[in-house]
Amino acid sequence: MQKLHFRGQDRVAEFNYLKTPREEYLNKVKAAVEAEGVTARTVIIPGKPTDEICKYAARSDVDIVLVSPSGVGGIVGWAWDLLQIRWQGIALSLSCP
Repeated sequence: MQKLHFRGQDRVAEFNYLKTPREEYLNKVKAAVEAEGVTARTVIIPGKPTDEICKYAARSDVDIVLVSPSGVGGIVGWAWDLLQIRWQGIALSLSCP
């Protein structure tokens, strides 16, 4: 996929541009999870992930939230460590077990 840079109001264009490949990826993950007998639902919501995941989980019937490092490539080590700290913040903020 061609990497584009969006600014200001173009953030909506960026979200829409990236939504289709993200949906395709999530549909594959959902199919794999459901093949194991687990009911799954995927959503793509614009915004700051840590905030939006917590808001969505709070207002939805959610048993578990799974996040993955999709799209992360190259030098992953230190970047993934930083993301894990963010995800721990999400886990601590969720009201669901």
